[in-house]
Amino acid sequence: MTLDLPAVSLVCPRCRARGPNPHATPLSLHGCVWVCNRPSCDARYPALPFPAVLRDLSAIAQPVSLVPWHRMDIDAAIAWLESMGSDSMAASAARRIATYVWSHFRDRMPAELTPSFIGDAPLPVLLAQLAGGPCQTALVMGIGAGRLPLELAALGAEVVVALDLDPMFVAFAQDLARDHCATLPIPQGAVRWTRASFELPPRLAEASRRVVPLCADALDPPLPHRSFDLVVLPNLLDNISDPLALLAEAHALTAPGGRLVIATPFAWQRNVTPPAARLEAQPWCDPTGVARCLDGPETLVGLLTGELRSPLGFRMHLERSAVLPWHLRLHARQFNTFECHAYVFRNVPPHAPSSARDASCR
Repeated sequence: MTLDLPAVSLVCPRCRARGPNPHATPLSLHGCVWVCNRPSCDARYPALPFPAVLRDLSAIAQPVSLVPWHRMDIDAAIAWLESMGSDSMAASAARRIATYVWSHFRDRMPAELTPSFIGDAPLPVLLAQLAGGPCQTALVMGIGAGRLPLELAALGAEVVVALDLDPMFVAFAQDLARDHCATLPIPQGAVRWTRASFELPPRLAEASRRVVPLCADALDPPLPHRSFDLVVLPNLLDNISDPLALLAEAHALTAPGGRLVIATPFAWQRNVTPPAARLEAQPWCDPTGVARCLDGPETLVGLLTGELRSPLGFRMHLERSAVLPWHLRLHARQFNTFECHAYVFRNVPPHAPSSARDASCR
């Protein structure tokens, strides 16, 4: 599956200019390689098994985290994991994959894997419902196990680009779109594992043909500005090194009149987001020049709606918001639940015509 659809194009991240007058050089597909069209740029990016368009390939995860557990013989995978220590890198990587797969598809898995106190729908289902009606083009930045792109396509999106920096998640989403089912090891305790299998319902299986996986960096996306009617950041804002840069990229990718959906529990991690980079790390000024110290949710809304001064100059309209539960299964006896703050913003730039699209990539 390649990104070869008329509604979406790829641009070269190595020679992409940013700022108020961005320039984006298109990529062309030559065999199994995406090639930059700029004569002075020799950038080439792999197109198979999925497009991997990264300025620096060292940004992806370590090889030990890229074991395709869902492709292995399940009994062999469980035996291998149970022979390792619980703190081994491979076991930690497998737990991470299993945690996100359960979080996205627990309603399709055997009932014994989900305790009775968890009765609401998985977070990707709730986010797709909150995002609103159908659209032509959608972008999900940070797909995890890939449920949200499927839900958006099932709700009517004509094409959904599923972007993630982790090639393991991109591979899982691609295989799920092809096979419509998956089996993988899931932890039962510190050292014990079991199997989890599930199939996509017909509506998601049919929608999967409109989902296009893309391995790329959300802070350096290889996509032209103003290309998407809907951009979604599911639990990515507090899981990235530069939240303000992420907001700038997501805003730039949202077409005039389009929607930007952001969901986050504001669960900052010191080893991921430096304290000084967090949204509430500094006092922001309101339009009168008065400095205000606000919590994360208030700061996010204030920055995007223009109620707080910032060099980014956002002027979006907040359409609706909700607090949604986000459940994670670590093993059979440990579950974490977060309050996920979710917002739907409408991109209404004051000086841009509603039909404007990025003219820098043609």
